[in-house]
Amino acid sequence: MATALVLSLALQQFSVLPFPCEVGQTAVFSAEQDGEPIAALQVVIERPDGSSWDVGATDANGKVAFVPTTAGQHMCVARRGRVRWVAPLQVVRAPMRWLYAAVCTPLGLTLLWLSLRRRRVGVAP
Repeated sequence: MATALVLSLALQQFSVLPFPCEVGQTAVFSAEQDGEPIAALQVVIERPDGSSWDVGATDANGKVAFVPTTAGQHMCVARRGRVRWVAPLQVVRAPMRWLYAAVCTPLGLTLLWLSLRRRRVGVAP
């Protein structure tokens, strides 16, 4: 009996992609069993502060999409009857890309200007 229970649970796959996910980025929870999608599976997100967020049920492809709004360790909980499955999701803050642009743009323009200046003078790089 225990072997049958372990094997039946091992064949089910639940995942959340992308992992880790950024705040404001769309995450997709997917559920499969024996390679076939599991439809109409209710999914609830448990946030780091302890609150719950019902994101709906999986579609015919076994997927449901949502957009996390807070950073931290989230748990995607799927329920069917008395059975509960959990898939973790780490949500991180979006990096400050403007800082990279502020540093790299002048550097790139300077290198381009030096390269074009050498080419005009006739000096090989």
